[in-house]
Amino acid sequence: MCDFVAIINKDAGIYIVMRFKKKNVLIIGAGRSGISAAKFLVRKGANVTIFDDEQAAREETAVDCGALFHFNAETLKIMDFNAVVLSPGVSVNHPLAKHFQEKLISELALGYSQKPKRSAAVTGTNGKTTVVHLVHNALQEQGRRSQLCGNVGIPVTGVNLKKSVAVTEVSSFMLEIPENSLTKKFKFRPRISCILNITQDHLERHVTMENYVASKAAITQHQRKRDILILNYDDENCRAIGRRATCKVLYFSQEARVQGIYLDGKSVILNIGKEAKVVATLEDFNEYKKHSVYNILASTLILKLLRVKSSAIISSYVGRRVQHEHRIEHVSTIDGVSYYNDSKATNVAAAVAACASFNLPTHLLVGGISKGQDFSILFKQLPKTVENVLAFGASAEAIAEAAIAAKFERVKVFENMPEALVGAKEAAVAPCVVLLSPACASFDEYNGYADRGKKFVELVSEYVKD
Repeated sequence: MCDFVAIINKDAGIYIVMRFKKKNVLIIGAGRSGISAAKFLVRKGANVTIFDDEQAAREETAVDCGALFHFNAETLKIMDFNAVVLSPGVSVNHPLAKHFQEKLISELALGYSQKPKRSAAVTGTNGKTTVVHLVHNALQEQGRRSQLCGNVGIPVTGVNLKKSVAVTEVSSFMLEIPENSLTKKFKFRPRISCILNITQDHLERHVTMENYVASKAAITQHQRKRDILILNYDDENCRAIGRRATCKVLYFSQEARVQGIYLDGKSVILNIGKEAKVVATLEDFNEYKKHSVYNILASTLILKLLRVKSSAIISSYVGRRVQHEHRIEHVSTIDGVSYYNDSKATNVAAAVAACASFNLPTHLLVGGISKGQDFSILFKQLPKTVENVLAFGASAEAIAEAAIAAKFERVKVFENMPEALVGAKEAAVAPCVVLLSPACASFDEYNGYADRGKKFVELVSEYVKD
């Protein structure tokens, strides 16, 4: 068995840390997080073995970080390991992960064994990247040490969290490891956790919505009474998690007066002390889009709990407004037609939110590989500004069928995204918007949402300016 030592930290409580020296540890998955975990463990003196299904692509990287690379899963099954670290890109249903399920830990929990002085972990279907950037930027604006890590930035095992606030973006994949004898001692326990929203996504991996919700809820699984869980009160899935929580729960809302933070007209009201008080207005942020206001409320509440001044929060948002490639990214406006790249919208809720950002007639490009979603929801929630839907890729027919069932007749099917863009160009009458917001994964045509987004930007330049 592994050796453990209790570490007491006055800010973060008690952490149980594994002593890795001369211990045998297997890492499943040699992607970015897996290699980071390997380097972390090698520095701790562990004997590290890495397995990855893509031998040719991964072996050199694994060896370079001081680990052994093994490509025979059946041989590994008869070997003795003290712990097995599962990379977030590898499913818990992988045969090797299932074999070692009683010894599985996550790269996330491994990284948190560093005793972070302060920590704020954010998950949710949409908005995670925006919120963690807002929190990180505002902390830096006030001169605080902050480390952006997890699903964005650097893997948790790749940063030193001892003297910084660990601002961690957490995906459902990072939270799906089931409870076992090792995770009971080796816990991911953020001081502040936040779930922004939960809508259909990644069902190709989690299979059911219940499993997906449970994976998100796992962010608070090991929190204690004096830790804080922040939830979106306006999201029923989040409220249900709040009813079961064992730590302190605060909410953010645009619809109700809650304990936490809420919107009253255009005033942002903080309600965590003896009395509620105005800490900012929407005019201060110069932001009124509904999904952006939710991000402001969540990030402001996190930052107030971390004792950041309102002036730093506002200054950070206005002066360093978060702009991400592939997320409602303005590409070009030509002859009154504005082209936007929202390739990062890989689920229905993100696509709906993107469409709601525009008041102009919108031609929506949607398609790719389905993640197990119900496309009927897309057509039930699409704003009336969406004039046409141009479906492409592997899910094009399923999207068209859902449109017809919902009596949305302005849908056309294309073989791929470039053809759909040509169709949008032909249909567009200024002033209007052409929006790539696919609501699907990209791997039928591309190597990821970024690859798809870059191709869209190139095509706009090539086709539209002709």
